[in-house]
Amino acid sequence: DRLAKRARSLDVEIGVTMGLPLAKDISSEDPDAGAAGRQMLRDAVAAVRDIGGNKLGGILYSAHTKYNRAPTRTGWMNSAEVIGEIGDLAHRNGIDVVLEVVNRFETNLLNTTTQGLRYLS
Repeated sequence: DRLAKRARSLDVEIGVTMGLPLAKDISSEDPDAGAAGRQMLRDAVAAVRDIGGNKLGGILYSAHTKYNRAPTRTGWMNSAEVIGEIGDLAHRNGIDVVLEVVNRFETNLLNTTTQGLRYLS
């Protein structure tokens, strides 16, 4: 609350970036990892809201790590489902979700603009 008030008084916007660990990878086919990632992202939206932030970004759609395999269709769909839910939650809280498209050494899901645009559709 203090941070939110201070940011408002300075006319400063707060954005938060993060990545998911493997144990909370929403692109995983492991339902426990997916559920843990979903909860971590819900908690992140709440935290950004509580500090007066308006942006949550980063590698939110999979773990922030180098994978030794290509993403699976199931993993892609798991990720898209959770991000859709988190996007709706964030929108209701006045927060923009910013998905960072990164190189293959940081994730295997979204490495190109084409992949990023396809993911959004």
